[in-house]
Amino acid sequence: MLNADVTPLFFTEANVFPSHEIIAHRGLWTLPGERNTIAAFKAALSHGHGIETDIRDCGGRLVISHDMTRGEEQTLEAFFALYNEAGSDGTLALNIKSDGLAASLLELIREYQIENYFCFDMSVPDSLHYQRLGLRFFARVSEVEPICSLTSSAAGVWIDAFYSEWYTFRDVIRHLESGQDVCIVSPELHGRPLEALDPVLHETFERLASLNAKSPLNTGRLMICTDVPKHFMVKQCA
Repeated sequence: MLNADVTPLFFTEANVFPSHEIIAHRGLWTLPGERNTIAAFKAALSHGHGIETDIRDCGGRLVISHDMTRGEEQTLEAFFALYNEAGSDGTLALNIKSDGLAASLLELIREYQIENYFCFDMSVPDSLHYQRLGLRFFARVSEVEPICSLTSSAAGVWIDAFYSEWYTFRDVIRHLESGQDVCIVSPELHGRPLEALDPVLHETFERLASLNAKSPLNTGRLMICTDVPKHFMVKQCA
């Protein structure tokens, strides 16, 4: 029950530290069977979160599915329609699970006028198609893949950590200061305690606050992809 109540980190007031966006991993859910469902997506959107979800092809259509398809999956069209109906401006993190989807995905993004999104996790050769078509994509980095040749041309960076928080706040700041967005994968997605990420985030926010105090920064956006959004909420000022 990963989305159950937890002690939130509450990074202090939103006007002191730069805001960050919560990306609800496969929606906002309580039981694992609710992941990537309409109910989970509606819940995430109603709380103002962005959504990470998984895209594959099945029978000539794009569908929402993390694992192999069975032919009963929700279509990407239905997901985009739900997003538009909610009037959301949350970021859609589109985890690409199959190669060869770029052209079809671009067609649907244009049809549903999806502007706030990024694609990630494609193979490097497939990423070139996204780049050529002008699709917004993130480069992926982790302790097992520390270098991505497409990082400099990507709109942002997806920072993953399978075994430990191998990166520091300096890595996060470096990308943000270059104007790139950064999405950090929360440690519970890999079975580690939520609190493992707290020191990096505190140091990141303190550094950004210090830099902003000297002169306003035009940085990229900071996002956190998590199964437990409540832990990373920002406490608003009264």
